[in-house]
Order: sequence, then structure tokens, then C-alpha cells
Amino acid sequence: MIIFWFCSISGSVTLWQLRFIDTFKTFLEEIHTVFLLVFFIR
Repeated sequence: MIIFWFCSISGSVTLWQLRFIDTFKTFLEEIHTVFLLVFFIR
């Protein structure tokens, strides 16, 4: 029971980390796109 509980917690943490990394990458890409747009407009 304890092992199952530990596995579910570590699994959800891993999912959360992957989701966070994915969100961070998308965020960086959006910033990069905006920066390029501003740079080209100027």
C-alpha cells in the first residue's frame, strides 16, 4: 500500500515536471517570436 502510494506520488511529480517544462518551452518560444517581431518592425 505504501509502495503504491509512493509510486503514484512520484509519477504525478514526474508528470507535473514534464508539463512545467513543456509550458516553459512554449513560453520561451512565444517570447522569442515577439522579440523577433519587435526587432523586424524596428
